[in-house]
Amino acid sequence: MRLEVIPNKGPASLGPELEKALAWATECQIASAFVTPSALKRIEDALQNATKAGRTLVVKLVFGLYGRFTPPATMKYALAIQKRCPSRFFVRVASEDRFHWKLYLFSNSDTARCYLGSANLTEDGLTASGELSLKATASVRESVAVSLNRYFKGLWDSDSFPLTKHVYSIYGKIARPHILAHSIGGDNLLREFLENASRNRVDSPAVDKHDRPVNIAPRIVYIDCELSDETGRIVKENTNWDDKGWWYYSDWHKGPHQKARDAGVLLVVEPDAKGKELMFQLCHVMDTVELVTGEGKYFTAYKPIKGGRRGRYTKHRSLLHQGGITETTLKSDCRRLTAMEAATLCKLVRVNPKACGITPKASHGR
Repeated sequence: MRLEVIPNKGPASLGPELEKALAWATECQIASAFVTPSALKRIEDALQNATKAGRTLVVKLVFGLYGRFTPPATMKYALAIQKRCPSRFFVRVASEDRFHWKLYLFSNSDTARCYLGSANLTEDGLTASGELSLKATASVRESVAVSLNRYFKGLWDSDSFPLTKHVYSIYGKIARPHILAHSIGGDNLLREFLENASRNRVDSPAVDKHDRPVNIAPRIVYIDCELSDETGRIVKENTNWDDKGWWYYSDWHKGPHQKARDAGVLLVVEPDAKGKELMFQLCHVMDTVELVTGEGKYFTAYKPIKGGRRGRYTKHRSLLHQGGITETTLKSDCRRLTAMEAATLCKLVRVNPKACGITPKASHGR
């Protein structure tokens, strides 16, 4: 047996290793906690190349839903590959709600290559720094290959269930909830979904109260620059926010991120296209996620409250000042709005206070 370390630096990354192994093996078995569509594209390409070359290649994939991080788009793409590559691509979902494996097994009639480490089957997991994997090359009859194959077989046969269109449809209703409250007891809604799916009786689960935004008081979010295309790519890889048409922003600090998440409603303030004056809009917090990027770690998705409109500071300066809101106020990032400020803003942007969980206790005039 030969051991090598894969540090995910340049060509010594799991992505190139995966592609080389898929071009050589006749059987591939992967178990990964998280999976993204772009990583699946590598597998589909390998299957198509094997077909063109008249070479046998069968891929079995098990992925997890821990944290509901794997997006519904992954399920949709996996089902499409199964349809396009019948008898060559098979996929199942791990029934354990905290499933966290990262195991890659490749073999032909004589040799096995096994990868164990921190890297998920995601584009970042396959190419970005910060991951470490151990590669073992051995005979298919050596104990390491036999043991790992036995563990994968147990996972496949007993601790997972088939991915179906119905499973994909129901998971889409609970994936990455608006506000996912973590607790010591774990993710009860996901656990219920997995238990039902493994028994072949998946129904739409009742939405847990923790999945609803917790409206305490709206907070100001001041956005003064646009995120780069690279950060946008990472967000798109790991969420379905673009598909849903949600806007998002990043923060380096956990405290402001948590306050915005818990508020549930944001006053999003940003310069206009020319950068000359401030625009503002009341929005619902839709989702949050932690990602590794060069422009922040904590991401918050939001969308405008239905029926509301954007306000322009210069147009409404007088009414804003009457409600105690100045330009400095609008730039006070993460500041909580007072009842009077909330009432003023709801009136200006034509939002019913009750529609966003705001209950003003003060109003203008006498």
